[in-house]
Amino acid sequence: EPVRPQTPSRCTYGCEVMTFGRADHCALGVPHFASRRAVEGTGKASVAVGGQGGISGGSSVRPRRVELFALGEMGRSLGDKDDVDSCSNSDVDESPGSAVAVAAAAHHTLVATAKGHLMAFGLGKGGRLGTGDENHRPLPTRILGPLSRRRVISIAAALNHSLCSTSDGGLYSWGSNRFGQLGLSTRTSSNPSTGTSDQRCLPRRVDDLRRDVIVSVAAGDRHSVALTKRGEV
Repeated sequence: EPVRPQTPSRCTYGCEVMTFGRADHCALGVPHFASRRAVEGTGKASVAVGGQGGISGGSSVRPRRVELFALGEMGRSLGDKDDVDSCSNSDVDESPGSAVAVAAAAHHTLVATAKGHLMAFGLGKGGRLGTGDENHRPLPTRILGPLSRRRVISIAAALNHSLCSTSDGGLYSWGSNRFGQLGLSTRTSSNPSTGTSDQRCLPRRVDDLRRDVIVSVAAGDRHSVALTKRGEV
């Protein structure tokens, strides 16, 4: 029996997203912590309040709702406007739809929605967010590029790279390619928005698997795994 993926177009459900834990890597996606500017690798966050900087390691023990994914169904507002306006390097899609899948890594989080959109938030170093640059995104930001007209059905997040598969069977990867975990050519790129041979800041389709229909993905720190419709790994 071939594996049949449940694509967003077939989804009859939608979920909210709750996050909790350390907030200094921008990976919680809630306005309460969004004004904290992450300092990667320090384990702390620099908080900018009224133009003054400080050091604070924010955390959320109690689960907090990522309001963006409740807008369509629940009619909630995003949160305190002052908190949102104080965020640097954050772009918010007004209506991404409710969530159907989540993936979390040390420095970032991915959320797939019922509309087939893919949202990312966290630290952007190395292009792991797939937003076209290395800027940090404290709040959910839609990943566009080649995914702007495709429906995402499966997602995976690792330490420095990310993966997704789409409803047409494509496999896309972005972030660090230091260990070949993106499955991409080692040729260098002259386009700064796509990245170099060692990293990609935008999703790119894995050419070697174009003839296969990819239905699910998984990612480790230095490798990636794809499941085909024929049940091959």
